Amino acid sequence: MFKVGVDKCRCYGKLASEQNPMKPTKSYTELYGKPQGNEMIWGRMILRMIGIHRFEKVAYFDSYLQANEVFYEWIRENK
Repeated sequence: MFKVGVDKCRCYGKLASEQNPMKPTKSYTELYGKPQGNEMIWGRMILRMIGIHRFEKVAYFDSYLQANEVFYEWIRENK
């Protein structure tokens, strides 16, 4: 058996952006530009459709949960 210390459990309940110590100092709009309405999440990536069956990678993340969190924060920024 092993013990899980308090330090290991502190991150539960926080947003993905708060857990990441490398959170960007710029807003997501400054990093990725304004959303054009043709962006989507596919796994751990945010993609932008640039043609029929052609996509451009906007961002890549460590997990799909972090990708979802950042994508929806980015959309919320630009309402």
